[in-house]
Amino acid sequence: MVENYLIANAQRFSTDQLAILFAISYMTEGRAADWASHYIDTHQTDRKFLPTDTWVKFKKLLEKSFDIRKTKQKVQTDFSVLKQKPGHLEEYILDFRTLAQRAGFILQGVENPTLAVDFLRGLHPMLRVKIVQQKNAPTTLEEIIEDARAFDQSYYQSIQWKDRITGWTPRPAPRTTFVPRSTFTP
Repeated sequence: MVENYLIANAQRFSTDQLAILFAISYMTEGRAADWASHYIDTHQTDRKFLPTDTWVKFKKLLEKSFDIRKTKQKVQTDFSVLKQKPGHLEEYILDFRTLAQRAGFILQGVENPTLAVDFLRGLHPMLRVKIVQQKNAPTTLEEIIEDARAFDQSYYQSIQWKDRITGWTPRPAPRTTFVPRSTFTP
């Protein structure tokens, strides 16, 4: 993200020093702040911070220090095994979009056909079947999400109507008192 900003504002950050100073200025909390403080301490001359590294070397040092590649691999793994829990469609959509973005997929603009397939793969089987078996099945991610929401909403509305018609109401769970059993024998 920082790199995109630096590219867009190349006139303002014409040297590697300026780019490094800009990146470090945002490292203000937690482990990043500690790392930035150490980096500044090791690159001071006469109490002035003047980084001598190139932007590429600085980036490699950051990646090595924070092990960014492993983090990205973990995100991609989490993305590939993401599944919708029954009754939690909106949570699945949010998790899917968040992980897709963090895994490096572009969610706006040019449609990535693999995202639609990945979304369907993790969707609850009941919803997946309804979406795929439509006469004019959706092809884009947004169309699939729209249909999933519509089917999910109609399912829960039908359950509510059925409960109203039959008069069924859930009974509260019976209260039980938990008595711990001691395994201690004197």
